[in-house]
Amino acid sequence: MNSVVDAVRDYFEERNRIWVTGETKAVLKVGRGTSDVPWYRTFRKRISAKHREMSLREGHVLRSHSNVQIERILQENDGKSAWVTLRERVTWVYRLAGEYTVESRLVAHRQHWVLASDEAWSLAADVESGEGTGSKVDRGSRPNDMLPKPRQLTGSESTHHYDRVRALRYAELWWDGYNPSFAKFESDDCTNFVSQCLLSGTVRMTDGGSRAVGWWYRFPTGGQSANWSYSWSTANALVQWLLYRLHAEVVPQARELKIGDLIFYDWTGNGKFGHSAIVVDFDASGAPLVNAHTDASYHRHYAYLDSRAWTPNTRYLYVHIPSDV
Repeated sequence: MNSVVDAVRDYFEERNRIWVTGETKAVLKVGRGTSDVPWYRTFRKRISAKHREMSLREGHVLRSHSNVQIERILQENDGKSAWVTLRERVTWVYRLAGEYTVESRLVAHRQHWVLASDEAWSLAADVESGEGTGSKVDRGSRPNDMLPKPRQLTGSESTHHYDRVRALRYAELWWDGYNPSFAKFESDDCTNFVSQCLLSGTVRMTDGGSRAVGWWYRFPTGGQSANWSYSWSTANALVQWLLYRLHAEVVPQARELKIGDLIFYDWTGNGKFGHSAIVVDFDASGAPLVNAHTDASYHRHYAYLDSRAWTPNTRYLYVHIPSDV
């Protein structure tokens, strides 16, 4: 009898082949499922979305590799059922316009495996981490929340240059991890990550006297816990602080952005932004590539067409950070 760890390994090895071939039914053999089970339907949608994205970009997936870290295995008393919590780091190699490029992503899985009568494990469920769902607390939706004159938390009143290189380096260093100096938002860390990138790029924090005003993060001190503004951790509030206080510029086309600029995502088209990402590079066609958290993404195409959160109503906001911040 193979162990459940062997079953997990075989499952992800088959997934790696399918990212390239697109033949999704091959995973049913190792997962020992049927085409109507939820985990297979979800995976089929992900494969279809990735290949649709590649087709639109006139590219091809050449190779896929998953590094799987099993965090926990809980087995029932009878040994015939196991819950497996793991993190998958999947890396794709593409060929786009004659050039090779690499993209990586971190995805959390909670799987339920069941031991069948023939002593082989079958996958009963595979729930992947949510992506781009937005904050559970949506604050700062009114522009007036950001208008009171702020107080500087650090530095002088004078403006200075936005250091795009420092912001980029931070985004590259921490895309797949969490800086222990800051609070960690396990299920919705995208804007917390982007704010850290801006801070590393020497954007000055401002304080308006409450969490609903300004853009700031207070580190724990004197027995007090860390605290932060809504704009630090929620995409919708950060947009408004950038536009109304930092005087950032909305540009009409993604290709007008520069490294260190930001992209915000309204998944449903209702005017509420639920995700944010920072521009770190450009592909062969000049389209921005972004780093982000939730799911952690490295050099991902900005359109997020393969995201589980993407819908036909998705709208993008392209925000250029001014040179003087």
